[in-house]
Amino acid sequence: MKTNRLTFLIFALFLLACGKTEYSDIPSTRVSLTLDLTFKDKELNSILSHKIYTLKDINILNERVGFGGVLVYHSASGFLAFDAACPYEINPDVIVHVDSSGLSASCSKCSSQFSLEAGGAPVSGPSTEDRGRKRLRQFYNITTLTGNKIYISN
Repeated sequence: MKTNRLTFLIFALFLLACGKTEYSDIPSTRVSLTLDLTFKDKELNSILSHKIYTLKDINILNERVGFGGVLVYHSASGFLAFDAACPYEINPDVIVHVDSSGLSASCSKCSSQFSLEAGGAPVSGPSTEDRGRKRLRQFYNITTLTGNKIYISN
């Protein structure tokens, strides 16, 4: 009987340890976004491409774009998605913009810079004071649907 409880406890701890835990000051706001890489979102097909989706870019009845919008980034290893709001400013109207190299995003208000390839980690500016909480909020649930469609959610 004790062996079964111990086995169950170890299994439960293993399952809890496998999930990604992210602490962010950006409020967790619903994200539900479908992208069509054949037509409307075809510019995301190339590596280092990016696009920011805000309320004006979506079908408001069916889609949600988080707190400040969704920044979709096509890295060498696949698609990444982040909340576009600056985690230092914590304002849905203050969003980051991807720089010309396509490797990082920066905030024009606080001048923080974030590495997209490193999962939105801050690399300069006031956001580096608390690297764990002041990184871009990443959305990990990116699903490839049939054809050239991907679905991003949280």
